[in-house]
Amino acid sequence: MKTHDYRFKKAVAVWAAGREREMNLTVDFTAEFEGGLEDVVLCAAASCSYIILVNGEFVAHGPARTAHGYYRVDEISLDKYLRDGKNIVAVRVAGYNVNSFSYLDQPSFLCAEIVSGDKVLAYTSENDTGFSGYEMKERIQRVQRYSFQRTFTESYELNENAFFAEYGKGGNQIQLECVGDKNYIYRDIPYGDYERIIPLRCIQSGKVSYSEKQSYYNSREISDIYEAFKGYKLSELEYASHIEVGKMDFSTPSECELGTDEIKVNKDSYVDVDMGKNYTGIFELE
Repeated sequence: MKTHDYRFKKAVAVWAAGREREMNLTVDFTAEFEGGLEDVVLCAAASCSYIILVNGEFVAHGPARTAHGYYRVDEISLDKYLRDGKNIVAVRVAGYNVNSFSYLDQPSFLCAEIVSGDKVLAYTSENDTGFSGYEMKERIQRVQRYSFQRTFTESYELNENAFFAEYGKGGNQIQLECVGDKNYIYRDIPYGDYERIIPLRCIQSGKVSYSEKQSYYNSREISDIYEAFKGYKLSELEYASHIEVGKMDFSTPSECELGTDEIKVNKDSYVDVDMGKNYTGIFELE
């Protein structure tokens, strides 16, 4: 087992210039290179959470958590995801910058490089060294905390210009800056198998209508934001999903006759599904 410190060949830690302490900012770091190479590996560390995609295909989620002030480095083989011609590697990083039981409150950054043997194909820096940064505007930044223990809810505004639908064809490119040295260590923790799991069955379905209510869900992670418990106050929210969900009225459900390989959910409707057990993972949908 490797227990010594990790050293990147060229990469340095970067983030959106002047915004490393900003709450719930999502930045997509992308790099392009030509195929035809072997033993291509992405090495990456970050704060707080990221997913890795190659040519739009989900590859991994990370990083592994560790002690305050240290950052584990993922080393992901990309060979089976590459194709002839141009390849696009995207590392989508969410920097939360709030105190919680799920993630440490540490400044946001990504340090990453793509290597093929001893050759570095792209690496993060504040100069043009292969990785570009894009602010992910479709993920709404100013939303409420998910809970007292966790960081933020996830709300998206998607349209035909959504950057994460087609890498390299949109998005608001931002200036990157170096954010200082970090203490990197080897991951030394197994990876998930990232099995694609579909529901066992559809239980029931129905219709959704909407009406204003006298009151809405308002627990302490929404109403009690202050200096020692960080988050966006209700008056600062761009979108308050707890209120929008509170407006929903669900019809009496009927038996669901949908198959599970492809579940189509129409506008203003819902479907309850049976996953068999509780899982932790990444949602995939179109």
